[in-house]
Amino acid sequence: MKSLVTFFLFVSLFSSAVAGEPFIRSVHDADAGSALRIVSTPDQGWAVFFLATFKLYKFNSCGTLEWSRQYHVPPTTWTSNDFIQTQSGGFAFSTRIPNGSVSIPFVTKLDANGNIVWCKTYGEPQYDYFPYTISEDSQGNLFLWGNAEHVNSSPFYNLLSKISSSGNVLWTKFYDHGGIWGGAIVTSDDGVLARTGSTFIKTDASGNVQWTAAYYAPSTYYYYAPVEVSDGYIYTTMVSPGTAINFHKIDKQGHLLWGGYKHTNIPSLPAVLRKKSNGHFIGVFNGDVVEFDKDLSVIHASTLDDGLGLLGKDLCFLNDGTPVLAGISNTDFFISKTDAQYHTSCDQATPALVLSQGNASANFLPTQSISYTLNVASFTLTYDTLNILTSAICSSPISLDLGPDIVTCGGVPIVLQNLTGTTFDSYSWSTGEITSSIAVNQSGIYRLAVTKNCGLDTLYDSISVSVLPVVPVDLGSQATFCKDSTLLLTAPPCDLCLFEWSTGSHENHLEVTEPGLYWLKITYGNGCISGDTVVVTESKCDCNLFLPSAFTPNHDGRNEIFQPVYYCDVQDYELKIFDRWGRLVFASDHPDTGWDGTKNNASVMPGVYIYTVSYSPLLQGKEDVFVSKTGTVVVTY
Repeated sequence: MKSLVTFFLFVSLFSSAVAGEPFIRSVHDADAGSALRIVSTPDQGWAVFFLATFKLYKFNSCGTLEWSRQYHVPPTTWTSNDFIQTQSGGFAFSTRIPNGSVSIPFVTKLDANGNIVWCKTYGEPQYDYFPYTISEDSQGNLFLWGNAEHVNSSPFYNLLSKISSSGNVLWTKFYDHGGIWGGAIVTSDDGVLARTGSTFIKTDASGNVQWTAAYYAPSTYYYYAPVEVSDGYIYTTMVSPGTAINFHKIDKQGHLLWGGYKHTNIPSLPAVLRKKSNGHFIGVFNGDVVEFDKDLSVIHASTLDDGLGLLGKDLCFLNDGTPVLAGISNTDFFISKTDAQYHTSCDQATPALVLSQGNASANFLPTQSISYTLNVASFTLTYDTLNILTSAICSSPISLDLGPDIVTCGGVPIVLQNLTGTTFDSYSWSTGEITSSIAVNQSGIYRLAVTKNCGLDTLYDSISVSVLPVVPVDLGSQATFCKDSTLLLTAPPCDLCLFEWSTGSHENHLEVTEPGLYWLKITYGNGCISGDTVVVTESKCDCNLFLPSAFTPNHDGRNEIFQPVYYCDVQDYELKIFDRWGRLVFASDHPDTGWDGTKNNASVMPGVYIYTVSYSPLLQGKEDVFVSKTGTVVVTY
């Protein structure tokens, strides 16, 4: 319960649309390594894999460690390993292992719980293999990209192998641009865009080369895989490790865009670029996380607090779009669920990104493609279950506050809700409602209990609402008075009230003689104010329709038409003229359409004609009536 605060007419409302509070947690494993991958899982959780130590950690949606594994891969000095999530909800990773005097590719597929589905080696003893990336197409096939060097040191090929979901090789191609490391992605057409140094090879789903191009710029290090955007591909380069990063863009046919490249002021190793479902892409540059659109405009950016020693390494998106970041921190590693703008609870000011233009050139190249057969062998792989501790580095404050007690005037519902900005997973009000906010209009004490699914104890708060009585004012939405008369507007009975009409009168009634908008405001002895408005219109309360007894349709311009004279709007009008033998001469359904003394375009004989007229006058405030009259009219010339 809080101290009393009084509100009379207006209540300020607060709402929050935050979909969960950001946090950063440390995972205490000094031997995990520094190169990692993070992927989302179908249960709104995520997994982190360390490429050098083959450790896999599975976290739930709250960031709680569910299980961890370390796979006993034969010793190798190779560090360009890769890890992906598969469409089946499991995972796959690639590396190379010793095979006599050479090393061969090694691929392991895991289920969603980290159990080994299959583990296989690929290759022959006459080649030394260097696998760089593994990726998956829309049918669940795996693509392994790397280099293959003959034991005689010549030739040096690029290797692209398509592997079925069960681990069987569907085909393998050698290309003649080998010797430099790189990476590859499966493109939206289920083909492959592979990078070897500054050369890019685009293939279809069968490994057939569609185009090859080399791009020349003053950049010589870190040939990471590109990322696909709606109108092309984007990749990064840099002159030397730790210097600023360059971004390059090519279209789907390999043509260089942007007139060269765009140089940034981000001092970092090149980021592993991640594609976003809206066509944007994200780069994690150690302490900076930046979202770009397809033309490199910055959409969102955030910077981790460098005082905590946090270095971001990779990022993924959960099914609901929530970003999750992973990186290293001193001897441990960290995980962080961020908000939609990549802010955590350990942020600092983000420096402005500065772009400058650089020159580059492109050259399309021929590519020799050689079909090759890889031997496949099953391999027995074991793993250990790890016991790892986690702890919070920082998290957003979580609190519940319904605000100060409220005294308000009746007639206006009060919205009650948490005012701290924290959202919760469950709400329970003393009224029985389970929504995040409720509207009340009665005095009482209202209590709220809230919980979060991620381990927070239940929080409670209450608020007292006092609703002061007011006398309702109802002047009606509109009123009508007859012309040349008055209308009396009356306030409700109230002994301790101050009346104020729009005319300036302070009486408890108002005589209205003119149409217009009128309002009444009543101030009560308790300080509350109520009022109402009414639109007043003037109306004719009588309606007569007159028809002349004779007319002269002789074309002299005077008294030529037989029609009524009327003083109000009418509906259901009908006029009929008959000759003395009862034959219909003329009929009209509108009072402004009269008889010109003709029948069949010929003037009628002079004499007496009989008419009937019927109509319903339209009078505000009166019920509809039906009027019918009969009379005669004389036609003379």
